[in-house]
Amino acid sequence: MANGDMLSIIFAILIGVSILMVGKPAKGLVQSLELINEVILKMVTIIMNLAPYGVFALLTKAMAAGFRLDLVTARLCGGMVGSLAFHFFVTMMIVLKVSSGLSKNLFGKNARSSDFCF
Repeated sequence: MANGDMLSIIFAILIGVSILMVGKPAKGLVQSLELINEVILKMVTIIMNLAPYGVFALLTKAMAAGFRLDLVTARLCGGMVGSLAFHFFVTMMIVLKVSSGLSKNLFGKNARSSDFCF
């Protein structure tokens, strides 16, 4: 339905209604469909039980890439810390000066004292 393919949905509804209308003679078909449903659910259970091993295998492959992955992660973390430091020490200090007129030294001294409150 998300893709706009209504034909399969209409077909499934018509099959279900037709099975209900046929009644008792369609009991074998209903039992077969229930059996297929049980088989598919068992298959999903097996896949879900094996999923952690698959994730482990994918992570092992990624870790086998070695030092490159660590460098990428370190660069990402370094860029993030650098951006946050720039934001605090440059951007926020400009906002502090413009909005309150306080110098960063006075603000820091007042923020460290116990009697400072907003």
